[in-house]
Amino acid sequence: MISFFFYRYGVGAALAVEVIGPIDHPSDNSFPTAIQHRLFPIHSLSSSDLLLSRPLLLYVVHVQFKSWPHVSGQWVEWVERLQPYFGEQWKSEGLWNLVEMSKVGMSKQSSLFDCMLQFWSPSSNAFLFSWGPMSPTLYDVYLFTGLPLVGPDSPYLIDDPSAPKLAPLRYFFPSYQEVVKQYKACPDVPSVTEHVMFLWVLVCQYLFCPISGKPSAEYLPLACSLSTGRIYNLGAMLLGSFYQGMNSCVANNPLSRLGGVAWLLQVKAAAYFSKIFSFPTSCGSLSITVLMQGQLSLSVVEFIEYLQTRTFDDLTSPPKPHIGSFDQPWTACPRFKDETRETIFDTLLTACVHHRFLIIDCTGARPSVVVRANISWSFEFYNPALLSRQFGLSQVIPHSALYYPMDISHLGSEVESGRFSKATVQLLSVVPSLFLNPIQVCAPEDVSSFVAWWPSRCAVLAPTFKYPSGSLLPFVYLFVSLNAFYWF
Repeated sequence: MISFFFYRYGVGAALAVEVIGPIDHPSDNSFPTAIQHRLFPIHSLSSSDLLLSRPLLLYVVHVQFKSWPHVSGQWVEWVERLQPYFGEQWKSEGLWNLVEMSKVGMSKQSSLFDCMLQFWSPSSNAFLFSWGPMSPTLYDVYLFTGLPLVGPDSPYLIDDPSAPKLAPLRYFFPSYQEVVKQYKACPDVPSVTEHVMFLWVLVCQYLFCPISGKPSAEYLPLACSLSTGRIYNLGAMLLGSFYQGMNSCVANNPLSRLGGVAWLLQVKAAAYFSKIFSFPTSCGSLSITVLMQGQLSLSVVEFIEYLQTRTFDDLTSPPKPHIGSFDQPWTACPRFKDETRETIFDTLLTACVHHRFLIIDCTGARPSVVVRANISWSFEFYNPALLSRQFGLSQVIPHSALYYPMDISHLGSEVESGRFSKATVQLLSVVPSLFLNPIQVCAPEDVSSFVAWWPSRCAVLAPTFKYPSGSLLPFVYLFVSLNAFYWF
C-alpha cells in the first residue's frame, strides 16, 4: 500500500502541492461505467442534472422543519442527571460533543435554506457554486460534532448480542417531549433502559431527524447497542441522512420536507461563510456553540448574488487535517488497540477523503423484517474528490476512473437503479470503510487548472438566475407562513 502522505516518508519531499485523486491499483479493477458516472457526474454529465430541469423557486418549494431539533429545560436537566454516570462512555463513543450541542438552542433560518437549495445537485450530492462544488463532508461532520468515522455504518444491519433486550414499547410516543417527561426529576440512579431511551432521543433528533417529528422505533436497536459502549460510524450515518433529506426535498418538490437534519447545513454555512454571518458579540473563537447561534446578515437577494459571484478566497477555510485534528480517545475502538497516533490519523483522514457508499434506508422495511433477502437498500455516494479544497488541498478537475479494493463489477445494475440488495450491503459492510489510499502529491505543473475549467462547466450546470423580485417577496412569505401553519 502506498502511503497517502508521501512527504512524510521522504518521497517527493520537494513537491508542495497536495491534491485528492485516485492512485492506480495493481489489480486494474476499474469501476463499472454506471458507478463512474455516479461518482463523477460533473465530469461525465452535461445538462441532465435535476438542478437544471426542475428549477427551484421560493414560492414553489418550501422547506418544512417539523423535525428540527428541539431543546427544552427538561432535556437539559436530563442530560445533566445522566452525565455523571455515562459521561465517560459518551466520550469514548464520540458522543460527547453531540450531547453538549443538544443543550444549545439553534433557531431556524429558512431564508438560508431557500437560497442554498437553488444550487443543490442531487447527482453529485454537492452545491454547485461559482467557486466550485461544495458540500458537507465527513471531515466537516467530525469538526462540528466529533462523531466517530469508523465502525459499522448502517443502522439497519445492527446485530449486537450484548445489547439490552427491551420489552416492546408500552405505548406510542407522540413526541420527543413525551419520552423526556418519563424521567423528569427522577431521583433514582439511572437504569440501563433510561440510558437507552436517552440515546434513542439523541440519535433520532440529531442524526436521522424523521420528518414525522417523532422518535422512530427503527433506530431503537442502534440506541440499545450504543448503550453498551460499542462504536459506530455515526458520522457517515449523519451525512447520509443529510444527503437523503436534500435530495428528497429537491427531487420531490414541493411535497417532501428537508427536515431537521438541515441543522448540519446551517452550521456549515456559518463556518464557511462566517464573513457574512453575525455572531454573539461576547464570542471569541468560532466554536460549535457559537456557530449554532450565527445569523445570516445578508438579504436573500444579496445571498444569492454572493453564491453566484464570489471566489473561493472569499470563504473561511477550515483547518487542514493534521495529527491532533482527531483528538478524541479513539483507543476505545478495538481497531485502534496498540496503534500509533500516526496510524490512527492516517486511517481517520482516509475515512474523510475517500469515496464510499452511505447506506441510508431499507426501502419498505423496518428492523423486524430486514432479515428478508428481497429488501431494497437505498444509498448515497460520498465523493469528496470533487471537494478537495474544503480539506485545505488543491482542487483539480475530477478524474473519470477510480479503482476499488474488491470486485464489484457485478453491481453495475444495482448502482444504476439506486438500490442495493441485502447481500450487497452485507458484502460492502465487511470491507472496512471501503478505502484506498486516496491522496497523492503532484508537482504544480501536473495539477489540472480547475480555476480555468470550472466557470464554463458551472455555466452549464448552474446557470445564473435572479431571485424573485422584491415586490413578490411579501406574497411569497405570506404563502410560506400559511403553508407552515398548515403543516404544524
